[in-house]
Amino acid sequence: MLAKLSSAMHKPAQQTIVPLSSVKELLASFPIKK
Repeated sequence: MLAKLSSAMHKPAQQTIVPLSSVKELLASFPIKK
């Protein structure tokens, strides 16, 4: 799931690297609900 979310951040030709220490911050920035 994390790969799918982060891949959409810098489309079309750039890579997104998400360090383990930034995972919570990245997920908090998306409007995800249960």
